[in-house]
Amino acid sequence: MSVLENSYRHRSVMLAVIHLYVETAEPVGSRTVVKQYDFDLSPATVRNVMADLEDEGYLVAPHTSAGRIPTEMAYRYYVNDILRARVLQAEGSQKVRDELLSYQGSVDDLARKTSRVLSNLSSYAGIVLAPNRLYSTFKNVNFVRIKSRVVLVVLVSRSGISENRLIKMDQDFSQEALENMSGYLNDRYQGLSLGQMRGRLTDDMRRDKENYDLLMNAALELGKKMLDSEDGTDVYVEGSSKILDFPEFTGNIERMRQLFKTFEEKSNLVAILDETMDAEGLTVYIGSELGISGVGGVSLVTSTYGNGDVALGTVGVIGPTRMNYSEVIPLVRTAASTLSENLAKEGL
Repeated sequence: MSVLENSYRHRSVMLAVIHLYVETAEPVGSRTVVKQYDFDLSPATVRNVMADLEDEGYLVAPHTSAGRIPTEMAYRYYVNDILRARVLQAEGSQKVRDELLSYQGSVDDLARKTSRVLSNLSSYAGIVLAPNRLYSTFKNVNFVRIKSRVVLVVLVSRSGISENRLIKMDQDFSQEALENMSGYLNDRYQGLSLGQMRGRLTDDMRRDKENYDLLMNAALELGKKMLDSEDGTDVYVEGSSKILDFPEFTGNIERMRQLFKTFEEKSNLVAILDETMDAEGLTVYIGSELGISGVGGVSLVTSTYGNGDVALGTVGVIGPTRMNYSEVIPLVRTAASTLSENLAKEGL
C-alpha cells in the first residue's frame, strides 16, 4: 500500500512540494516546506518523508541538490484528488461565461474566441476542436458561375458557418440554371444536418436517377460534390508561444522544436483531440499520457462540449506538467459548458 494511503503527513508534504514547484519551477527542499507550511515538523522529519516519497516514485531529485520535484505519478495523484473533490472554482470562470455566452459570431468564430479566452486566463495555450461541420444544420446554398464548368459554392448553416469553395463540373451551366439547382436543394434539404443531407443526396441519386431531368440530376451531383469535399473539423490554438516562456522549455531547444512542430501540424492536434471525444466530459493527460512523440513535460486538460448527450467538439488547455491544475480545470469545464449553451441556442 502506498504511503499516501495511510499517512496524512506524507500526503501533506507531497502536496506542499507540488504547490511550491508549480509556483517556482525550482526543486523544493525540506527547509522550504517547513518555512512555507505550518506542519509542526522539523526539516529532518520532512527530509525523511520526502525520501519515502522518492522511494515510491512520487518525487525525484533532478540533480545532486537537496531539492525534489514531483513526478508524473505525483501529479496524477494530485489531479485525481482534485477531480474527486469536484468543488473547484477559478476566479476566471465567470469571465469565461461573460465573454462567451453573449458572443454573437459564427460557431467557428466562437471556437476561435474560446481558445483565446482560455489562453489569456490560464497563461497557457488554449485549444478548441470546432464542431464537425457535418453536424451543422443546412440552411441554404448558392451556386455562382465563375467560368465554363467552374462553380463557386456558398454553403450556409443555421449556426452561421459560411463555406466558400470552387467545384469543377462535368458540363457547363448558365447562372439561371445554377440558381434553379440551388433553389431545388434549398427547398428539398433545408433543416437537415449536413451529414444527413449528404446521405439523402446519395440515396436520391441512387433511387431516382432515371426519373430526374438534367437540371435536377446536376443539382444532386453538385450537392454531393459540395459535401464530399467537406473536411469536417478545424482546430484553433491560441497562445502556443506562452508555453515556451516557462523555464523547463527555454533550456531545452529540442523540446521546444518538437512542441512547435506539434502545434504547427494541425492534423496531429486533431488526432489527439479526436481521442478525447470518446472520453466525454473532462479528461487530464499528464506528460507521457498525452503520447506526443519527443515532447516531455507537457499536460493537456480537455472537456467535451455538445448538445445534450452528443459530443460535438473539445476545448482544452495545454501547458507544462507543473501547470496550475486547480485553476485550469474549472476554466476548461466552464468553457465547455458555455459553448454547449451557445450551441443549443443556435440549434446545432
